[in-house]
Amino acid sequence: MMKNRFRVNPPIVQSAIAGIANNDFCQQMLDFDAGMVILGGYSIDYANIQATQQVIERGRKEFLTPFEVEELKKWSENNLFLRKKNTQQIIAANVRLIKIDEISKLWLSLLVEKVDFIELNVHCRQKEILEIGGGQDIVQELKILENLLQTLHTILEPEKLGIKLRGITIKNRDKLVDLLETFEIQFLHIDAMIPGENKSDIQLINDFAKSTNIPIIGNNSVISIENVKEMLKAGAVAASLARPLIDDPKLMLKLTKQLEGKKYEY
Repeated sequence: MMKNRFRVNPPIVQSAIAGIANNDFCQQMLDFDAGMVILGGYSIDYANIQATQQVIERGRKEFLTPFEVEELKKWSENNLFLRKKNTQQIIAANVRLIKIDEISKLWLSLLVEKVDFIELNVHCRQKEILEIGGGQDIVQELKILENLLQTLHTILEPEKLGIKLRGITIKNRDKLVDLLETFEIQFLHIDAMIPGENKSDIQLINDFAKSTNIPIIGNNSVISIENVKEMLKAGAVAASLARPLIDDPKLMLKLTKQLEGKKYEY
């Protein structure tokens, strides 16, 4: 198994929330002592950009950023700048991507200058994204994911890449883990949703944690310090939350204060 020193301290992550997790939102989470914040998700190739336009047209509050080269460069200066309170904090950007094209190359070149990690989104389930073979459909055929990772590795250093997925979509965990370890994926952000229930599949987090040395971030239904501790006990190195922060941004501060000064076993 691969060696990996990815750590989150404190072990609480603000997850990407399309249309919400912009520069201002993520800065507030850093100010509230989040161990890690994730910008986006951003659609960064032409196919995903076009699909995102359709998502917005039916009322979703997604991001639709500039895709002309000069406009995007200018946009990035004002919208991808975050200030850490301390050097331990981590900044990532979640991206939707199925193909390396001119615009995605530019996006990636801009992002690697401003964030610590790129989080590849194989998690999205919006129908317009799925219709182009993106989001969670990328992991339905591992050869597709493998080809995408191979291409990404011609542009990004291995230590720059994490991945977010929806646990219930994984058909063969062992084969997926072997593939991700081959490409030295730095963290695995797992949405452990249980359809129809307001709780996480903690056993799923534990199964992934036992199957790989890739650090796990556990996601879904995290609203209390008890939920965070449950994720950590299951083997995750951190727990993430997203939508609860929209209504109550100070929930992040409440959680980090409750873990202040504590040591975490990974």
